Amino acid sequence: MKPIALALLLAAIVAIASPSRSNSATREDLVEAAKKEREVVFYTTTNLEEASAVSRNFKAKYPFLDVNINRAEGERIVTKVLQETRAKKSLVDVMQTPAFYLHALKKKGILGEYSSADDRLYPKNFKEEKFWTTTYYNPYVVLYNTKLVSTQNLPKRYEDLLNPFWKNKMILEKSWKRTK
Repeated sequence: MKPIALALLLAAIVAIASPSRSNSATREDLVEAAKKEREVVFYTTTNLEEASAVSRNFKAKYPFLDVNINRAEGERIVTKVLQETRAKKSLVDVMQTPAFYLHALKKKGILGEYSSADDRLYPKNFKEEKFWTTTYYNPYVVLYNTKLVSTQNLPKRYEDLLNPFWKNKMILEKSWKRTK
């Protein structure tokens, strides 16, 4: 793992733990150490276009570092991080994935603390202080066909969707495409 370079990446992205990282290191110390490492390994669930934009912006600010993008689904990223941790050969510097997976890694003690000055700009429910900040938010909503479902049958809570009435009447999209 290259813990120095991770402290330089965007504040909203999650850092992976390292016992060798000093919390008292100055930004200048981190930049100097990163120059020796020359690479940041970035695991992400974002699409390649967005990950490449992050990489380009980062590279513009830190031209001496290459960004190695590893794009996969959240579950695969977590599996990879857990395997690397067990093998004591962590390759990832920075990770972006849904918060659900980050909670699991934090619980296992794999995430390192990282706070950015920009963290203060985000509401508390959009971050886990000292660990991560939300970079995007995907709301999940329930829609229904008013011609097929009466207002009396509408669920009031998510648990109501367990009612047999809804069997074979719901769909949940596993993946989504962003529109511009």
